[in-house]
Amino acid sequence: MIEREGKVRGVLEGRGGRLFLGDQDGFALDWFLSAKPFNRSLLEVWKRTLRRRARELKRRGIPYIFYLAPDAHYVYPEDLPAGHEAAAGQTPPGTTFLGFMSELKDIAFVDPRPDLLAAKGALEIYRKTDSHWTQYGSFIAYKTLCRALQGVVPVSELQARDVAFEYRRFFGDLGVLVEPERSEETVRARTARNPYVRIYENDGFDRTGCFETLAADAIATRVLLFRDSFMTDQFDYIGRSFRHVLCAGTTTSLFLDEIDAWKPRAVISHVGERRLYSYELDHRQDTFDDVFRTDFGSPRGRLAQKAMLLLGARRPADALAHITEFEADPALRPDHAYVAAQVLRANSLDERAWAAVNVALRSYPTRPSYLSLAAKIQLALGGLREALDLVGRALETASYNGHYHETFCYLLLAKGEAAAARRYLDAALVEIDDYGVLWYLQSLACEALGDRSGAIDAIVEALRLDSNEATFQTQAIKLWGT
Repeated sequence: MIEREGKVRGVLEGRGGRLFLGDQDGFALDWFLSAKPFNRSLLEVWKRTLRRRARELKRRGIPYIFYLAPDAHYVYPEDLPAGHEAAAGQTPPGTTFLGFMSELKDIAFVDPRPDLLAAKGALEIYRKTDSHWTQYGSFIAYKTLCRALQGVVPVSELQARDVAFEYRRFFGDLGVLVEPERSEETVRARTARNPYVRIYENDGFDRTGCFETLAADAIATRVLLFRDSFMTDQFDYIGRSFRHVLCAGTTTSLFLDEIDAWKPRAVISHVGERRLYSYELDHRQDTFDDVFRTDFGSPRGRLAQKAMLLLGARRPADALAHITEFEADPALRPDHAYVAAQVLRANSLDERAWAAVNVALRSYPTRPSYLSLAAKIQLALGGLREALDLVGRALETASYNGHYHETFCYLLLAKGEAAAARRYLDAALVEIDDYGVLWYLQSLACEALGDRSGAIDAIVEALRLDSNEATFQTQAIKLWGT
């Protein structure tokens, strides 16, 4: 049986039969209910990231909306168990976060918490056996979003008369974790206006699902939505409000490559309050297509998926066993070839990795992720000049991505060109100041040139963004000790 006022498998038993998310899936209850829920470096990296995103989207003439989905702890604080009374009077983490970001320009922050609190007392806003809102609560939050979008982007807004609610038996994500399992009668929505169809869907894995919808009767607006799990019960409203929606996630990243390719009228980052602690870099080797459109559903795709999961678990030898079956196929799909090249490189099979990545490049010769991986393989093969050329081509396509700048500067330093690396980073860091690795490389370049003061300044910036990164700490200790 579940313990009253205790934690069982990540579930906290509250008052009135309400379950709350406890310690699980990277979520730590103690810091979520803390008076100081965020450390300084996390807030700093988020602020720089959001500022850069807003600037990049403004250049493209695209509004950027950051839409928060509050967790139940601060919507029903009166139901928290004994021992957590102090939390009920504290500022919610999401409110603290948005307050810290309030000075940022060219970004619309949407917080539905006040409207959710005001709507309490009628239908349930959040499920008692689940960590998410009900479809009634999600409709309240949807209306908050629609108000924020007024004058920003056209919306076919649903009205209360368009939605009917009925009760259904439901097993929530927290209810299934307790013994015995617990279910509840919860409200479900029925909506008839502006029906939509899914015109594309890729299930992905590890929160990398992606789908597109088309609502023929909705206003002709294209929206790119990076979603959190709270969107599951809300999308039925969103999908009816815009003609064309591309929805991807869960993610706290933003992919500028897809924004440039898909050209939406607006971009929405829909982030659960708990995910504010799960910051993900925008600067990564993989493009949107690599993350959200790779085939993992076919028989060969399932092998590629297993290989990537094993690679993520740092089991490269086991991952290798899953790609050798299709590695040498001349008709290999480029996305599977890219997976194979990553696995082969992780196993130091660089000649075979080079062959695989070239299969991918034959189909997409300008895709920056393929070029960046090819550059790293070439470096391992001793082709430093060739590696610089490859990553330089990646930067021609995606100069906004710090990962490719990182690879380019690493190669410059490997070539002994510290002065060139420093000049290059001086320019890159003006636009990309939210990627700590670039500051770290700047510190190395300054150190190589004998500029100890510049090296210290740069590593301090790196630590401001990630104070726990061991590589940054080692560099700082070395500089401060000399």
